Formats: sequence, C-alpha cells, structure tokens
Amino acid sequence: MPWASVPCRNSNLTMSGVSGLIRRVASLMALAFVVAACTGKGSTGSTTTPSPSARASATGALVSGRATKPTDIDQPGIKVPAGDAQFSVQVGNHDIVITGDNWNTIVSTSRVAPDVGVEFASGFNWTATTRNRFQYLADLIAKDESSHDFDPITVATSIKNTTITSIVALYNAGNQAGTLAALKLTVISRPAGTFVGSGEFFATANSSLLIPAKTIIFARLVCPVTAQPKPINGAWTVTDKFHYDSFSPA
Repeated sequence: MPWASVPCRNSNLTMSGVSGLIRRVASLMALAFVVAACTGKGSTGSTTTPSPSARASATGALVSGRATKPTDIDQPGIKVPAGDAQFSVQVGNHDIVITGDNWNTIVSTSRVAPDVGVEFASGFNWTATTRNRFQYLADLIAKDESSHDFDPITVATSIKNTTITSIVALYNAGNQAGTLAALKLTVISRPAGTFVGSGEFFATANSSLLIPAKTIIFARLVCPVTAQPKPINGAWTVTDKFHYDSFSPA
C-alpha cells in the first residue's frame, strides 16, 4: 500500500533561512516505537479552540476516560508497543517522555483537555483515537514551548530501508495565524555527524501551510535516505535540523 505523506522535493540544504532549529531523535533498533504507516488520501482535522475552562482543567489530569488496559495499539500515527516501550519529544531544554501504557490507554472515547488547537496536515491519516492521543501530546508541548511564535518540533523519526519518515509538530504559539513556506528538513547521524537525508516541504505557493493561532499541525514528512546511519550498541541516533524560508502573518 502507498505511504501517504506531505509531498517532498529533494533539496541540497543551505544554512540560511529564518530559523535553524535542531532536534535530537534516538531510535532503538529493537523498535521502542514505530511511526505507523498512514495510508489513503489523508485529511485535515478541524481546529479545537482552547477554552478557559479547558485551560483550567489542564492543571489537573489532562485525560479522563482512559481504557483500563492498553488497546488500539495499531492506530495510525505513532505505534508504541505496550509495556516498557516509550518515546520522547525534545521541547525546550528537556524531554517529554510518553510510555506505551500511557499512550495506548487513550482511546476514541477518552476526553482530552484541548489546551491548544490540533490539526493534521494533508497526507496524515488519523482516527478519533489518533486525534485524542495527539491532542494529549500537543497539550504537553504547549505547556513547555511558548517562547517562539513558530517552532517545528520533531516528534518521532523512523528510518526503514531507503525511507526517512518524520512526524513533526508545527506549532504556532502566537496570537495570529501564519503561513509557513518552504520547510527544509535535514537529518544527520550522531555522533559521526554524517548526512543521512533531506527534503523540502510546503515549497510552492499552492502548498504553503496555513497554521491558525495557538495551534499545532502534525505533519508526516517523508524523504529518501542518502546514507544509512551506523548503529552503536544496537541503536542509532540522528539529529533533525529545520530551516524555513518564511513564517508570515496570514
């Protein structure tokens, strides 16, 4: 089945641009998590506007109505095996760590406080369960990262055969909608610092991305592998670097 993704244009990246942001991504060869294949035409989710009552509730539990045990592990998005498996998202100066049991007990009937709007870019197939899980993740990101009007944040990166797949949170923390043009991703292996692959997204006038205020759009970016990272002690680590031409008020 085909992989649904944001259209990718191969790019020899330069270091110029509005922003040069670096995110570390560690991937265990034992598959601590899997970036699940999102097949089909994909869709764009509507924004859930944060309400004062929702913000207040975030001081308590972000999620209510969890399943009693991990379920729906194969939902689109990020598939985290139950048990000790986990994934982490670097936000600011620390990591948000989410275990498989935490992620997989959020289901379609769970109630998640919408502290920040959530949408999915075209090509990111999702279900009600996926949306609740990513709403939870978005709320955690919003709690920790509000220092920039716009910030691309790596959620998870997977390398399979000749394909790099990165799920990225595109966070507009400002009070005004903005348009993202020409997001460039380059992936570097660590500690060697060798080039793994790159791509450019939302690079044309017809494909620029409108991000509403106080909203995270989750995008699934797919690029070809140029050189495989070399595992060290059974695992590899890569760094995602982001540059973009502009993020301007809409």
